[in-house]
Amino acid sequence: MEENGCLPNSMSYNVLVQELLKKNECQEAEIYLEEMINRGFMPDHATFENLLPWIPNVGKGSRLRTVILKLTS
Repeated sequence: MEENGCLPNSMSYNVLVQELLKKNECQEAEIYLEEMINRGFMPDHATFENLLPWIPNVGKGSRLRTVILKLTS
């Protein structure tokens, strides 16, 4: 995406994370969620809407679950 001169924003990260979760690719979703935060894009309503249904689906030791719970606390 960036190679083509299109810089990501919170909306593009939200869509990417949502689609990865739909494909049950939780580890990939976690990577992009952390990248989103590290780049200064704070999670918004859409981010939480995408993440909350996945809490029961990810393992208790999962970093994705830890990130989700950290963001919601």
